[in-house]
Amino acid sequence: MFNSYSPDNFSEEIIKILDKANFSVELLICEKDLIHISKKLLKIVENNISCTVIVNSNSKKKSLRLYNLINRLCDCGVEVYWNIDDKIFKLESYFLIVDKTFLINKVFYSDGEQSDNQVMFFNNIFKEICNVSEQVFFSNDELQIKFESSKTIVKKNETITISWDVKNAVFCKIEPEFEEIEFSGFEKIQLNKDTLFKITARNKKYTLTKFLFIRVLKNFHFDVDVQVYDPIIKESLFLNPNFINGVETYVCYFRQSISIIWNKKSDVIVTEKKLGKIKNDGIFKTNVLKNLHFKFKYNFEGSNYIKELKIVSNSDEENKSIIEKMKKRYVFK
Repeated sequence: MFNSYSPDNFSEEIIKILDKANFSVELLICEKDLIHISKKLLKIVENNISCTVIVNSNSKKKSLRLYNLINRLCDCGVEVYWNIDDKIFKLESYFLIVDKTFLINKVFYSDGEQSDNQVMFFNNIFKEICNVSEQVFFSNDELQIKFESSKTIVKKNETITISWDVKNAVFCKIEPEFEEIEFSGFEKIQLNKDTLFKITARNKKYTLTKFLFIRVLKNFHFDVDVQVYDPIIKESLFLNPNFINGVETYVCYFRQSISIIWNKKSDVIVTEKKLGKIKNDGIFKTNVLKNLHFKFKYNFEGSNYIKELKIVSNSDEENKSIIEKMKKRYVFK
């Protein structure tokens, strides 16, 4: 799923790799390389993908050619940032991340980590460089959109915050999930699959669209979720786990109705002491009258695995220390 490497020719490799982009492009690049790949980049952003470009330089000066190129990119919904960092400039520490899974570096980099950890490391580095860079705008009255997430690579059903700030617009909406929204705000959400968000803003002259891609990591051979029914709002909500002593721990109310939902690959055989042999995707429902402990055992490609989870009631005195560690009980999906 994840891949990372350093090519012999960085800009030429970018031109090849951009064709593989389905959801997102994050690029830290110099002026010369950006101009070289510009035709391919402008073509790719027509495909409704999230695209953020950081142009690194050793000064504030922009050539006329680059100025016009950045203007076109911004018109296409690309977020462009100007970064002045002599160290990055001298070392040429440039890189590209595609779809939150594919990483190429201009300078060879290896810390012994696997590709997935390297991708997540550089994803965080990219966000940090964005935060200290200046976003490029071309007029005071043009549409401006800041659209971001607290995290862009997350675990399944992990809680994240989507935030936005739209200026000089008379209308804006986010799809999916939110539809018409206020011009500035945030939402806490959970996702169970890769999601590409789209924000659209309009005023009397212009329409601007930007995208935000969230990569959701899954255990593709066996996965378990815990859901509760809230009788007040009359909705089922996914719980957020805390890992306590290596065990996924969930908190709910005494007598609350819960569902344990699992899905697995067809060739994976799973067993659990209380549930027996699990052959297909399924669901187990019960009311929480006491602490519940499940230990799923399975074999995949010759290796044995254990997935362990606990469900505790917040009315039980012995669970108070555990509950205090749980920052949030649940949030909307």
